[in-house]
Amino acid sequence: MTLLKLTLGAACLLALAYFQWTPGEWPVRLLTWVLLTLLADEFGGWFGYAGLLLGGVGYLSPVEPPAEWLIILPLVGGALMGTLLLKHSGGLFVLPFAGVLFAAVLIGVGRFGTVLDPQMTLPGNPEFQRNAIMAMLIALSVSAVRQLTELILRRRRMRAPTATIG
Repeated sequence: MTLLKLTLGAACLLALAYFQWTPGEWPVRLLTWVLLTLLADEFGGWFGYAGLLLGGVGYLSPVEPPAEWLIILPLVGGALMGTLLLKHSGGLFVLPFAGVLFAAVLIGVGRFGTVLDPQMTLPGNPEFQRNAIMAMLIALSVSAVRQLTELILRRRRMRAPTATIG
């Protein structure tokens, strides 16, 4: 792992910890948690899993989390964990499946969550779903661009003529 990757991954985690700790609206915290966790993952696998754990920092912050956050944190955390595992399993070609998994969990709980618990309205909130899914789409798009760029550069290096001595 290069020093640049290490520095950028640590910067993502520090920014995530900052946004989870400081006062702010919970939809913004959700957006930054998903976005910065998936972006941190681009700099090394363990950064993504550390970002996943940093989602819990919001419970320690001076701002009281909404009552439904006790349900939302494991819900989004589980969807994020599944997304990270899929990202690590197959690279570029599994990114769409990782995105579908993340979105399907959030949309499914938003649609059917009130059947199980009528008081659980936050997952069905369009702003909640939009923030989480938008953050995931941005981060997975960055991942796709990075992986495509690496693939193109690797192919160019393989096709480049080698200099012969002689």
